[in-house]
Amino acid sequence: MERRSTILALLVAAAFAVACRPTDPHGSDGRRIFRVGYLPNVTHAPALWGLESGAFGSTLGPSVVLEARAFNAGPAVIEALFSGDLDVAWVGPNPAINGFQRSHGKALRIVAFSVANGAQLVVQRQFRAPRDLAHRKIASPALGNTQDVALRTWLARQGIEAEVLPVANPEALLLFGRGEIAGAWLPEPWSSRLVLEHGGVVLVDERELWPARVFPTSVLVASSAAIVKRRDLVQKIVDANGEAVRALAGLGARDLVDRRLARELGKKLPAKVLDRAFAGLLFATNPLDAELRKAAIDAHRLGFLDTADVEGIFDPRFSGAEAAIGGTR
Repeated sequence: MERRSTILALLVAAAFAVACRPTDPHGSDGRRIFRVGYLPNVTHAPALWGLESGAFGSTLGPSVVLEARAFNAGPAVIEALFSGDLDVAWVGPNPAINGFQRSHGKALRIVAFSVANGAQLVVQRQFRAPRDLAHRKIASPALGNTQDVALRTWLARQGIEAEVLPVANPEALLLFGRGEIAGAWLPEPWSSRLVLEHGGVVLVDERELWPARVFPTSVLVASSAAIVKRRDLVQKIVDANGEAVRALAGLGARDLVDRRLARELGKKLPAKVLDRAFAGLLFATNPLDAELRKAAIDAHRLGFLDTADVEGIFDPRFSGAEAAIGGTR
């Protein structure tokens, strides 16, 4: 399919470039450089908290320079990881699975789970039923990202033909406000912004589509090069991810996420938006084995993956979790 060929071409090009990148980069002062990627979404709150609190820098220590880079959606994160520009990143499960499969398991591993839930299909008020969306434009964050796969899977199961428009989250917000799209399947805080800032209504809360009302939204991945050459630093970030998840179970840590988001987005989000966004999230590091497999099956059915196999994608050695998803035993 065309979408599969497009994603494959990007990953092959990035894989070719990685051979020219150092696997253990150092700065001019001799300190090691460790590079992390994330999205400025509430679903990536552990990354935002770790950066804003200084926990990531502290855990890496003074001999390491932390470089952080924000992305709009998961596929771009995986491309950067393929090209050797990142050591670890928080990303949605579908881009992680795609990158794992396209590289034949050689490019990356999931080293920790981080956030579950936090995605909704929000539509204009005049659309009251799924059938009302037929032949309408509906936005997703990027082709093949986690919400894009969820939207296309839902449309297929509903038997609805619609135009899926992969655009950056801020653009989806703008298009929705102008009435140029019927709806958007977005992660938090973007879905809450559609509801509270533009009067949208929730047609689908993705939790309702999963048997246990839980699905992975953000996982921590590490490049294979980092796992081999920089395992000590990867372990420190995995530990800090766990600290962030525990901190975010309480209310106080959310102020740091709010502060980081304000800087990333260029504006402070209203408290009611953040309250609604956080209310839909589950912070946990326990592996979601069955849910990850289902995500792979859905992507395979849509043509994004050659197979639904995720054997070996999760490396439990860093998180101390029981071997799952074909991990090392």
